[in-house]
Amino acid sequence: MFISVLLSCLLIFACGKKDDPKPKPNDDEQTDDQDDNNDPVASDTLTIIFDGTSSSATSGLSFQSAMDASLLIIKSDKSWSLASNANWLDFSATSANAGTTGILVGASENEMIPRNGEITITSGGKSHSVTVQQQGTSEFTISVKGISFKMIRVEGGTFTMGSDQLLGNGPTHQVTLDSYYISETEITNELWETIMGTLPYNNLDDLTGLSEYDLPQKPVSAVTWFDIMDFFLPEINDLTGLHLTLPTEAQWEYAAMGGQLSKGYDYAGSNDLNKVAWYDFNSDGQKHEIKQKLPNELGIYDMSGNVSEWCFDWYGSYDWESDEPNPTGSDSGSEKVVRGGNYKTAVMDPWCYVKARNYQIPGCYNGCWGNTDNPDEPVCFFCNAIGFRIVLEI
Repeated sequence: MFISVLLSCLLIFACGKKDDPKPKPNDDEQTDDQDDNNDPVASDTLTIIFDGTSSSATSGLSFQSAMDASLLIIKSDKSWSLASNANWLDFSATSANAGTTGILVGASENEMIPRNGEITITSGGKSHSVTVQQQGTSEFTISVKGISFKMIRVEGGTFTMGSDQLLGNGPTHQVTLDSYYISETEITNELWETIMGTLPYNNLDDLTGLSEYDLPQKPVSAVTWFDIMDFFLPEINDLTGLHLTLPTEAQWEYAAMGGQLSKGYDYAGSNDLNKVAWYDFNSDGQKHEIKQKLPNELGIYDMSGNVSEWCFDWYGSYDWESDEPNPTGSDSGSEKVVRGGNYKTAVMDPWCYVKARNYQIPGCYNGCWGNTDNPDEPVCFFCNAIGFRIVLEI
């Protein structure tokens, strides 16, 4: 069936898609006189020539995430054969006699992250390698033990991070990020319990018996940074075969702003906080189920309020002199970055702003009075309203 579809596409490519099916510049014969780097060149039509002067070379094809196809023209003075390491590629022919042959390279629909493959064409004692890249989908669903959640693609780019208007949240600086995926919602009680086998609330005296914390579709909270990094993430990665992790502070802010689709809102999706966040004014003192407020420009929910969210980074001063892409914050510290407001955030506090920074010790337990060294100072748990979401880097 797929080959039939591909052959139909071949007719489209040969008869309708291109007025002149000539190969694009630099897609012709690869010789020793060519540029030494041999970087792959993406092309809808790729011509490969084997003759007395050609040499081994590399070129490239690029596909959209939907089912896509490219025309491959092979000109050879000997018979040739084709092989590939990508089972998501299909071909209308894999060998032919000497002469000129047009074959269709078809890519099945990619429903997840970008993927790479390779095609090797051999003629006599010579070979030509074609690297194949296919874009990832804009969003995809991960299922773990029957529990599903969605990941949203955030196209990379350069943005202004930080704020000079919010005290302690500057200076502003330019940050460049590669593309990545981030979870559409905060991790829920349901997913946490599925992975960990239990919820965290029964171990906390001030949360025991508070049923509003336990509802499956409410975001999990009262989890330490170490609980996430040392237990939850290794387990879910083992179950999915992916490398999910906490977002860096830069990834969190860029996603909350709306990425390349950002409209410059103060909060994640609006200048009206009530439309996009649960906070002290409207929460009735409790968490709410995910996706009850409006999403931001990327379709991501609850980044300005419901629960605050752990980030990967140590909290510290911005290194605004560094122009390295994909920054991960300070090399060390005593607190981890926490972003976003929560159901307890007062209207006069800044934490719901997409630019606002906060922090907490990763183990969550600390002196209730600020570590005064008073022998009577009790120990308190400070993470009741902190949860998290996850990212997948690509």
